[in-house]
Amino acid sequence: MLSRSLRVSMVVLLLIVGVGAGALVQDNRQRADALASARIEVLAGLDRISAALRAVGAAQEAYVVPGQTDQPWFERVSALMQQLYDEVAETGTSVRSVEAAGHVRSLTAGIDALVAIDIQVREHLRLEQELMAADVILGDGRTVVDSMVGEVLALADAERATFANAARLIEQSSITAVGVAAGLWLIGLVVLAWGVAPPAQAQAVIETPAAAAPEPAAESAQALDLDAVTGVAAAIAQVTSGDDLPAVFDRVPPALGASGLVLWMATGTELVPAMASGYSSRVLRQLPSLSRHEPNATVRAWTSGRVQAVAGDATTPGAVAAPLFGVTRCTGVLAAEVPGAMAATPAVRAAVALLAAQLSGIVSAWPESSASAADPGDMGPREATTGSF
Repeated sequence: MLSRSLRVSMVVLLLIVGVGAGALVQDNRQRADALASARIEVLAGLDRISAALRAVGAAQEAYVVPGQTDQPWFERVSALMQQLYDEVAETGTSVRSVEAAGHVRSLTAGIDALVAIDIQVREHLRLEQELMAADVILGDGRTVVDSMVGEVLALADAERATFANAARLIEQSSITAVGVAAGLWLIGLVVLAWGVAPPAQAQAVIETPAAAAPEPAAESAQALDLDAVTGVAAAIAQVTSGDDLPAVFDRVPPALGASGLVLWMATGTELVPAMASGYSSRVLRQLPSLSRHEPNATVRAWTSGRVQAVAGDATTPGAVAAPLFGVTRCTGVLAAEVPGAMAATPAVRAAVALLAAQLSGIVSAWPESSASAADPGDMGPREATTGSF
C-alpha cells in the first residue's frame, strides 16, 4: 500500500504533466501559426520577384517598339531594378531552406547582369542602333530573365519543402507530448489503484508478511523518487538564467535513480555533449560526439523523435534517451544511465521524457550546418563510450 505522501506526490506529478503537456501543445499551435504566416510571407516575396523580372523583360522590349518614347521605359526599368535588389535582400533574410543561400546569390548576380545589359542596350539606343539593342534585349536579356525566374521557382520549391518539414516536426512534438502525458496518467492511475488496498487485503498482508511478494508497480514507484521528479520539473520551469541550469541539472539523476545524465545537443550531422552530471571530468573529456550514421539509442531518439530505452541487468546499467524539440526540429537528447532493468519501466521512461520536454523550453537550439539537409531517416546510431548511450 502506498503511503499518503507518495500518493499526494503522484497526484501533483500527474497534474504537472497534464498542465505541461497542455502548455506545450498550445505553444506548438502558436508556433505552427507563426510558421504558416512566415511561409505565406516568403512565397509572396518570391512571387513579387518573379513578377518584377517579367516586368523588366517587357519594359526593355518596349525600348525598341517604333513610335514610343524611351525615357518613361528607362525610368520604369530603373525602378524595377531597384525593387528587385530590395526584394531579393529582404527575402534573403526570411528564407529557411539549406539551398536558399545559393539561390539568393544567383539572383543577386542575375540582377547585376541585367543592369549591365540595360546599360549596353541604352548605349546602342543612344547611337541609334535599334537593331543591335533589340538583339541584346531578345538574346542576352531574355536568357538572364528566364534563368532568374527558374532560380525563383527552385527556391520556392525548396522553401515549401522546408516549411512542410518544420510543420511536421511541430505536429510530432505535440503528439509526443500528449502521448507521454497520457502514458504517465495511465501509469499513475494504475499505481494509485494498486496502492490503495481494501481493509481485508491489508490485514492479510499484515498477518502473513513472509508470503507477501513485492509487486512490480511498487518496486518501480520506490525506485523512482516521484517527489524529487516533481520538484525538479518545477525547478526547470522556473529557470530564468543559464547560470541556474547546472544546479537544477544535477538534481535530475537522484530523482530518476540514475547514475549519470548527459544532455546532447544537435549540431549539423552530430550530437555533441553539452552538459552532464554524475560523471568524472576525465570521463566527460572522453565523451565523443555521436554521428547520425552510427547505431546508438541516443541517436535513435534524435532521429526518430521518440523515447528509446536499453535494458540492463544486475551487472550492466541500462539507459533511457528522450528527444528535445525546438521550433522546427529535434534539437537534442536527454540521456540517463539507470541501474538494472529500470530502463524497461514505463514510469522511468515517462519521467525522462517529461524532464526532456521541460528542458526543451529553456535550452536554445544549436546552429544547424548545411550537412543537416540529409534525410534523417538515413541516420543510424552508435554505442557511445559511456554506458548504453
